[in-house]
Amino acid sequence: MTVAEADKQRRLDAAQTAIDRMIMLAQDGVSVVSAVMGDTAEPGEWTHYPPRDARDTATGYRFFYHCHRDMPAAWGEHGHFHLFVRAGAADADKREPLTHLVALSVDARGLPLRVFTTNRWVTDEIWRPAPDVLDALDGFRVAPTTSELLAVADWLAAMTVLFRPQIERVIKARDQRLTDLASRGPRPNLLDDRRLHVLTSEPVSLEDSVAALDI
Repeated sequence: MTVAEADKQRRLDAAQTAIDRMIMLAQDGVSVVSAVMGDTAEPGEWTHYPPRDARDTATGYRFFYHCHRDMPAAWGEHGHFHLFVRAGAADADKREPLTHLVALSVDARGLPLRVFTTNRWVTDEIWRPAPDVLDALDGFRVAPTTSELLAVADWLAAMTVLFRPQIERVIKARDQRLTDLASRGPRPNLLDDRRLHVLTSEPVSLEDSVAALDI
């Protein structure tokens, strides 16, 4: 099997996992969005779902879902998932340093709309260059304690594989954009510049990706 064939097979497997988990949740009358939000009917702005995030102490990965009004209206999103990996030992206040991997925007049905990156200040992360982030994204895995959250975690892990080409592009473009901005003149504290929120983004489609893979 060639590298290209192996990559296609991984993405095929990921697409099948994503579809299976969506069917599993639908049989219980929920979507990835309603499953992660639990009994909450109307999301609170900036509130993390699940509370305190879904985290895996063994792998160091975690995620949460939230909504806020300052996202681009043209995206048509309900909210988005933020994916992280542990970036060191907890500090004296027991705060765990994290590196942001990527964010995934979804509609109210839980269908993926867009992958995007954010500036460092947005998530208060330990900043790492694109190659390190992409390496850390390999094997993203979270094992929550409830079956519905586990289905969401499996779905998210599948998204990181299925949309890997788009994710690679936005993460590499993130670094390039910051390099370009820095080259235009002095930009102190560029990573903490509140004028820079979403750095890069690219649309994604589960339907189009599945069709392209000939499932």
